[in-house]
Amino acid sequence: MDYLGYYKLVLQKAYGGEFPGMSSEEFGRRCPLEKVPAALKALYMALGTQRICPMHCLIPMPEELFASGAVVVVYHEDDRVWAVDTGDLAEENPLIQVKTGYRTETDGTETCEFANDGETRLAVQMANLIAYSANLARKIRKDTEKGFINRMRNAFALITRKRELLLDLLCLVLIFIVVKSKILLILSEKNPYLGELAVVCFSLLVALPVYSLLQWHFYWNVRLGWLDNTRFVSTRDECIRLIHNLTFHYLLWNRPDLWFGSGDGNAGLHSEVALSNGPERFCQCRYELISGESGTLNFPDTPPISYTAENQSSILMRTTLDDSGCLRFVHVNAHCDWRLPARRPLALKRIVFSKETLQEDMSIKMASPELVPADLRDLLCKLCAEFPGIRTAWCYPAVMEGNEVYLLSVIADGEVDLRLLLRKVFISDRPVYGVVHSEAGNLESIRPLYARGSSNGTTEN
Repeated sequence: MDYLGYYKLVLQKAYGGEFPGMSSEEFGRRCPLEKVPAALKALYMALGTQRICPMHCLIPMPEELFASGAVVVVYHEDDRVWAVDTGDLAEENPLIQVKTGYRTETDGTETCEFANDGETRLAVQMANLIAYSANLARKIRKDTEKGFINRMRNAFALITRKRELLLDLLCLVLIFIVVKSKILLILSEKNPYLGELAVVCFSLLVALPVYSLLQWHFYWNVRLGWLDNTRFVSTRDECIRLIHNLTFHYLLWNRPDLWFGSGDGNAGLHSEVALSNGPERFCQCRYELISGESGTLNFPDTPPISYTAENQSSILMRTTLDDSGCLRFVHVNAHCDWRLPARRPLALKRIVFSKETLQEDMSIKMASPELVPADLRDLLCKLCAEFPGIRTAWCYPAVMEGNEVYLLSVIADGEVDLRLLLRKVFISDRPVYGVVHSEAGNLESIRPLYARGSSNGTTEN
């Protein structure tokens, strides 16, 4: 079966338009699993990373596809979890396992229980999930048009900035005429009621320009230009939450190395400004990042944005939903520091420690290598095999200055940049650090994680 064509057809029916896909090579590079069902791989190839829809928020990234116990989770929302049994990964279209509850082990820990109905397959269930995500986005968009408060807020969209300026100009002209003609005094002398009515009308004439000045005061560091007609809205708005979530997943899916607890990169997304223009909602946010290496960021319909090593970059973004419910970038600016949200400082994470630094500056408590999760051991072993300079490697839990970490110790021929290796580690429940030793020392008593020249580069367990 052509799963890729099947998913593309489902996506086109649910969201309309085309999704720039992901190549098979990119998926293979990002996914830590050795065997992936064809129906699951085709889903990621059809979705890609450029056009972000709510479906991206419901499934794990390729880097997050790893065996957790006896299953690989493929969907997680609230308490609903779908997974694929690790024994079925070699199948093209395996059965879907659904979480049914929890089982208490003898040591008191709780383990998820999964079951299947013997019929529901991965491809059909993922297609249903795509339709569900599209309907969810449409429902949230329509909710911004309902309710008395929303209708009142949406009505302000009719007063555009141009119309507002024309009204202000008209009010100022009328105020000038009223003051010069002394019409208020004349009406008060003729009829007190007409005088009171004239005072009320004059107050309204004054109120409109004053309101515009107050608006300018509150929006001067939010609006992007004179024609920007957006107004503040509550950050608890469900549509705002969806937009922020999609924005975060765009950044996450395109640069996971900056977000996970590996590598020396660090990133943050904070949104303090929720805006509306009629029923349309906008999320104005700031993307902060710092990395040990120079690079570029790519956004739709925007020239590449360069950043330099060890220097923080701050990118102002305004995002919204398009008609299909997918993410749309309205504005991207890497050179605007004064508009809200305000900048927040980030620190560069250092992941590689020299042997001398570890011995002199840090107290380390080591634990048994058997406590390292099997999926993490397998991934590190696979990554070590990709670096010809690594001769032997060990991985074990450690406590460094009170922080629980996993420590990857290697003996290498020549220089090895462990940052390149650790940047590919996305499945760890705690930070993974690396150190290069000149000799094994007290590590000789520990069974190696990887030894060059042994069968498959691994040691027997």
